[in-house]
Amino acid sequence: MRIKVILVTDVPISIPINYQYQLSSAIYNLLQKADQEYAKELHQKGYEFGSKKFKLFTFSSLFPDFYKIRGKEMIIAPGKINFYIGSLKNEFIMNFASGIFSNHILRIGRANLLISQVEAIPTPKFSSTMKFKCLSPIVATTKQEINGVIKPRDCQLEDKRYAENIIQNLKTKYELIYDKPFSNGDLTISFKPEDVEKYKKGKLIYYKNTFVKGFLCPFEATGSSELMEIMWELGAGEKNSGGFGMVEVMN
Repeated sequence: MRIKVILVTDVPISIPINYQYQLSSAIYNLLQKADQEYAKELHQKGYEFGSKKFKLFTFSSLFPDFYKIRGKEMIIAPGKINFYIGSLKNEFIMNFASGIFSNHILRIGRANLLISQVEAIPTPKFSSTMKFKCLSPIVATTKQEINGVIKPRDCQLEDKRYAENIIQNLKTKYELIYDKPFSNGDLTISFKPEDVEKYKKGKLIYYKNTFVKGFLCPFEATGSSELMEIMWELGAGEKNSGGFGMVEVMN
């Protein structure tokens, strides 16, 4: 399920341009107001798959009516600020909604924002070929040997492993959710060459004391509608619970 959250500010506010961690913290604070044990368990442990941990939710970038960038700050004018949040876990959605109704305030950095409205977004009907745009950057990593040490490295958009890793990540999420390996067809993700050229610089975001590089390039997905739905619900790529990889169907 996906929810649109509409925030309101009556005065100009300033938040960090790299606000993803602060927004993630604000989401956990709302969950905590509803159920402290659930919020703690999700934050510290999540859902385990081998050595990996998934939180199984994602959220978009912020979309203010009017803003400007000044240095390392985003200056937002009085008005509305929208963002989207989604999960396949009903427990997450219910606790998030309960936290909103008991609080009505979302704090990002030093700014307190009024939660004025919450809307449920209908799940699209997925077909064998769909076009998607990004509501937050998609991150995919690979492993690389550097000075004899294997380290994770961000995949670049033009690297074929970028799309391959996104697809494998979706299959892992499928197995985690349904407790069985994905075996119903396959999925391909393709980018137009002109879009790759336009978006290949990517977006570098400072998150939890490190830089994360993601891409906002639109793409076409062909194949499994089940994997497309997981991508829409939980996000594409990695670090979804940090505000990366939320996608929207293009008309």
